[in-house]
Amino acid sequence: MADVEPSTDTRSPGVKAANLATHVTTISLMMVLPAWGGYYVDNYFGTLPLCMILGLILGMTAGVWQLTKLVQVESLKNREPTTKNGNDEPSPPN
Repeated sequence: MADVEPSTDTRSPGVKAANLATHVTTISLMMVLPAWGGYYVDNYFGTLPLCMILGLILGMTAGVWQLTKLVQVESLKNREPTTKNGNDEPSPPN
């Protein structure tokens, strides 16, 4: 049998949900704001939508990178505990 350790996260479910909502909002803004800023830079200088496209590429790259980091952290938090000997096989009897 696997030894199950109690969770060290004692926050309420509402606080956990608010934390994840904060991350989702941050990632969304990280994707949208550079493209929006590029749009206004293009309008100010009268250029082609070059800055908007560059902002979109930059924002999407940064957003996906941040989302990947968040998924890695959350998957480590929710990972199933392993057995005493550190692998998936049961420990030998004593």
